[in-house]
Amino acid sequence: YLVYFATMSFGAAAPETILCTGSLAETGVDREGLLSLTWEGKGSASLVCTLTTNVPQKVTIICTKGNIEIWTPAHASQRIIVNTERGRGDFATEEFTFSLPALPEGHSVVFPNSEGLLYEVEAVERCLQDGLLECPELTLDESLAVARIMGAYREQLGVVYPC
Repeated sequence: YLVYFATMSFGAAAPETILCTGSLAETGVDREGLLSLTWEGKGSASLVCTLTTNVPQKVTIICTKGNIEIWTPAHASQRIIVNTERGRGDFATEEFTFSLPALPEGHSVVFPNSEGLLYEVEAVERCLQDGLLECPELTLDESLAVARIMGAYREQLGVVYPC
């Protein structure tokens, strides 16, 4: 999901620069990692992932006129704060809250707020019903950009599948 936040912010193309570092677990999977991504003329993203600590799972998108905070858990947030710059260090704050969909009876989730992923399922169902080959909200180009970024990340860290 971290990489998707970056491509949603900078567009459905892989960045020109992808620099990654991190460490592997004994099993060969990435234990923790840092991705530094730069889209020339657009901006940069710094992404951190880890299996070793409990991180806030919050995303902050810093823009030229303020920032957007997507609160934990960012993969299915119920709270987004938009801070618009009024002056140096002075921001007007606007908060947006979202309800999660109700889980179908008899279903449960493992991770907090994962019932919010039902929106993805509904989008796929709509695309299938409409005979679409890709989802307008998440195009093939964006999926390929994410795959390229993740491939570069695994290569630079030394992750090899199957582990």
